[in-house]
Amino acid sequence: MSKSAASESTQKIQLLGLAFAGSEFMFEVDMEGQIQFALGSSHQFTGFYLKEISAKSWFDLIAPDDHPLLLALSSGLKPGERQPSIRVTLRRNHEDGAARHASLSAIRLPQTPLRLSCALTTCVETRFAASPREETGLLATDTFVDVSQAIIRDATDAGQLARLTLVQLEGFETALNAMPREDAIAVRKDLSAALRLESYGGAGATKVATDRYALLRSENSAANRVIEHSQRVCGPSVKPTSQDVRLVGENVQQNVLALNTALNSFREEGPEAAIASFEGVLRDTSQAAALFRDALQCRRFELVFQPIVSLHGNVAHHFESVVQVGGQEGEAEVSRLMHETAYILDFELAITRIVLRSMAQMAKNTRIAISLSARSIQRADFIGAFLGLVAAAPTAKGRLIVEIKDIQEIVELGGVKSAIQRLHEENLKVCLRDFRRLAPTLDYVRHLDIDYLKLGVNFVRDSRGQAKDHVLVRHVAALCRDLKIATIAEGIETGGELEKTVPPENREAFRWLLEEFRVSLFAQELGTAEPVSAKRLD
Repeated sequence: MSKSAASESTQKIQLLGLAFAGSEFMFEVDMEGQIQFALGSSHQFTGFYLKEISAKSWFDLIAPDDHPLLLALSSGLKPGERQPSIRVTLRRNHEDGAARHASLSAIRLPQTPLRLSCALTTCVETRFAASPREETGLLATDTFVDVSQAIIRDATDAGQLARLTLVQLEGFETALNAMPREDAIAVRKDLSAALRLESYGGAGATKVATDRYALLRSENSAANRVIEHSQRVCGPSVKPTSQDVRLVGENVQQNVLALNTALNSFREEGPEAAIASFEGVLRDTSQAAALFRDALQCRRFELVFQPIVSLHGNVAHHFESVVQVGGQEGEAEVSRLMHETAYILDFELAITRIVLRSMAQMAKNTRIAISLSARSIQRADFIGAFLGLVAAAPTAKGRLIVEIKDIQEIVELGGVKSAIQRLHEENLKVCLRDFRRLAPTLDYVRHLDIDYLKLGVNFVRDSRGQAKDHVLVRHVAALCRDLKIATIAEGIETGGELEKTVPPENREAFRWLLEEFRVSLFAQELGTAEPVSAKRLD
């Protein structure tokens, strides 16, 4: 090797090392994607050794579905610009055939403007990066909303703000319709790749309506990049415009609610309406949050205990605590308010304190059920705080039942299983409530070590329908009995109600169940007016 070649190689190593300190495999490609220089653990990611890699293209390293992403990188990155890490699928699979992924980052160094310096590192999976995509690489709108929640939470944890970018490509769909189908699909993929490069963590964009797209970006993303990338893909006949909405809500839930509303307005009316609706939701939920904070601080809520009884002799099994806040009627309204204001964790701990104080004034054999949201149950810090309160009230052990509600919000099943194990270790029983949809709930029954299953009122009353419904209810009851899980049916208050509500062929499946007897006994903030026991029902 000549001195000049050795000097050039040393300079490249220095430049790449400075650009990608800590990366596992670095390489440089020319404008055609041909690898000109490589350094690091090439075999780990590509299956090729360094001596082989110079004869390869970067298209040989990355799976075909991500080739539009590489083209967008090559054509869109200017000298001095850097592309943050984005998840890509490698051509080389795992030994078991499963897809391999890596994080790809790139920079076009000012010193080498005709080359693109790249790095591959071990991929740290995130909930939003691995989301399923449509054929063109876009996210379905429902998926995008779910992904947005994960992104907003990730940005919040990192002390950053995300922003919603609304892109309008007037005339884009018309131009695509004039193309051959295969060409139109290729252009759609190119646009998806261009928007994905600009999205937070490479999560991607969604098509909201004809010529309207949305993506989430980090706060420090260059404002004009989306327009430049879109213009390059769409051509001169399309004039891209974009509007940014900073997600400045007080919490993740508020931002997600406002984002969802803004997307609906963007779909129907355009970007100006979307911005107005976003701001309106933030304003309304902030007012609701203030009212809710005030209700918590001033204790302006009522705790109503309702007995759960068996039809066999009307013997009380336990009492369920139901909350009414600030004049809002109904548990569903309370739940909605808690979720929109993100006070659910503090609220449920406050209710726990009141329930435990009330239990101290009740008969020793009285059992109380407290409803906790799946969102709370999944958090180890909440369970720790909850069990700390229980530990300070020793008379509650063996008498307190934890009902898990809003089971559709279960995201981390492992977190719920761990929480239930900790509750059982403290001699607390666990009930899974909101049984409405058969398949997903039975899946939770299979995985979670619960003591009770509560059938929702709609599920019970819908049993008056087809014969299949009767069979399903009967077998759900039998299945739970075989699994040693007690079953509670909501909405049947007396034997007469059983006769009216459930068809004759299905009554035996319900008769042995514990039924909810809807009688409001008392509403006290810090205790009960008098001791409560099963005898009081006589």
